[in-house]
Amino acid sequence: MTYDVQKIKVGKQAITILELDLDACSLTYGNSPCTASGTAPLKCFNTFGTCQDTANFDKTSKTFRFSDRVIDGVQEAGDAPTFPTIRGISHSPTVLTPSKGLGIRA
Repeated sequence: MTYDVQKIKVGKQAITILELDLDACSLTYGNSPCTASGTAPLKCFNTFGTCQDTANFDKTSKTFRFSDRVIDGVQEAGDAPTFPTIRGISHSPTVLTPSKGLGIRA
């Protein structure tokens, strides 16, 4: 099912989605201009912390999405996959008191 089919269905559900955009390297391990080699003791995971050739690190962003349910039928083609791994969300609103200094967490 496509997004267009899903959006006209009767009924709606609230969905929690957490999206993280993390720095990553766009290069392929060992292919020019990346000069890292397979003989290094640590494996590269295309992050700066695991990069074996930091001089050629080509910064880009990689999106990770997490939700509280499976939403495969609602995503557009080319979107980052969404992993249904959120069990619950808790939050504490901030209380601002202008006459006092910092806000208080409830």
